[in-house]
Amino acid sequence: MGNSKSVKKGVAVVTAVIVAVVMVCVSVVCNLLSTKTESSNQTYLDDASSKLDDYNNNYNYNNFEFMNTLFEKANVISAAVTDQTSAETKDAIVKNLGINSFVMTDADGKIIAASDETKVGTNFLDDEATKQFKPNLKGIKVKSISDPTAVEGEDGVYNLMACVARTEGGIVIIDTNTSDYSAVIGADIAKSCKGDTIIVKNGEVVSTNMNLGDNGLKSTGITDEMIRSENFNVTIDGTTYSLSSMPSGEYTIISGQAATESGFNMIYGVVIPCAAGVVMIIISGIILSLGTTKKKENE
Repeated sequence: MGNSKSVKKGVAVVTAVIVAVVMVCVSVVCNLLSTKTESSNQTYLDDASSKLDDYNNNYNYNNFEFMNTLFEKANVISAAVTDQTSAETKDAIVKNLGINSFVMTDADGKIIAASDETKVGTNFLDDEATKQFKPNLKGIKVKSISDPTAVEGEDGVYNLMACVARTEGGIVIIDTNTSDYSAVIGADIAKSCKGDTIIVKNGEVVSTNMNLGDNGLKSTGITDEMIRSENFNVTIDGTTYSLSSMPSGEYTIISGQAATESGFNMIYGVVIPCAAGVVMIIISGIILSLGTTKKKENE
């Protein structure tokens, strides 16, 4: 009888120890997986921060190059077009420069040449779109551009006008669509980032390589509390992402990876717990079997 109680006590102790060891191992493995994810996210954050630094350091140069390219196109028209230039030649110039249209005026603002012949003879000040360049005609400004506006239905494409003064008096205004402006405002930063990245400034998304929808950050469900927590999971468009955040000057960088891509959710939430449970059941079965055998031998 005493031997039977000893066997039961021994089995219970061994079982408890094994269960404890298995649970500790599960905890350690899960923690390592979580740490690995956070470490990977930090790599993505550092990469995005580097890209953001490059953008800030090169902003003035990129902005100058962008506007200078537009002004050069307007200057080509100023030098190559006169009131005697044929419609065919003007069409060819528009096509070669990759612009939508242009108008050229005399010193009084009267349009003397244009890609649209119907505008010749009118005054550019009568057009709501072009009258903003009146300071250029008056010599207050030598060259300037309009505020770029996003072209509906064309991601990353903007429409704008550029104006330069003519040496003979008057101005040239070109209208064009361009994707180059995205680089100037930083909209392209996230495209070259390694992780799934969102770059935010003053609560607005500046750049991202993720599909956030029309409402930007609001549509993701990412809250200020999540961003302050630095590490969080969020589901966007049916995909769960493991993301981390950090401030970078006047910006906030959010970056990480789809949890399903690394198998993290499956491993952390299903595979390891199930495997641990199976191991515990097998071990318990073996120990109970040994205990039963021992009991029979004692009888």
